[in-house]
Amino acid sequence: KELIESDIYNNNYLFKIIEFYISQEKYSEALIYLNILVTNLDDNVQIYTLFAFCYGKIGLITEQLESIKKLQIIQPNNIQLFFEEVDILFNKGSYLEAFKLLNDLITFYLENNAVDNLILTYLIYFSNYYFLLGYKTFFVRHIIKIVVSKEFSVLSKDLKEKLFEFLEEKKLSPLVLFLSKNTEALKNYDTI
Repeated sequence: KELIESDIYNNNYLFKIIEFYISQEKYSEALIYLNILVTNLDDNVQIYTLFAFCYGKIGLITEQLESIKKLQIIQPNNIQLFFEEVDILFNKGSYLEAFKLLNDLITFYLENNAVDNLILTYLIYFSNYYFLLGYKTFFVRHIIKIVVSKEFSVLSKDLKEKLFEFLEEKKLSPLVLFLSKNTEALKNYDTI
C-alpha cells in the first residue's frame, strides 16, 4: 500500500493500483488513488468513468452524478452519458428531474430525425419509470413518433421485437397500432 515517492507520479502505476482495488471490490481505496491521479490528468475520460463507477458502487450518488457531469463536459457529444445521468437521477429518487431530462433527450432525438437503436433501447429501459410516475401518455407519444418515423425501418429487428413484446405486456399494442395509422386520432391523443 505504501508508494515509493517517485512512483506516486507514475500514472501507469497508479492506474494499476486502481484496477487492483476495483478488482478486489475495494472502491474506497480505489478512490484514494483516483484522487491522486486526477491531479495529474484532470480531463481524462477514463479517470472520471472510474470515479463514477466507484462512487456508484459505494452509494455516493451525488458524487457519481458529479463525475458524469464532468464527463459530459469532456465529451459533450456522448449522448449515452446523458442517459446515464437519467438513470442516476431515477436511482437517487429525483424522478421528476430524471423524467424531464429523459423527455428532453427523446424529444430532441425525435425532432432531429435521429431515432436510432440507442434511443429506442433507452426508451424501453426507462419505460417502467414512465408508468411508475403516471406518464404513460408521454411514453405512448414517443413510441408512436418512433414507429411512424422513417428511421424505424432501419432499427434492429431484435429491438423492434423487444418493443412490441413490451407493448403487448402493457396492453398498448392496439392503441399504438391504431394511433400510428390514424393521423387525426394521433393529433387528438397528442393534446391529452
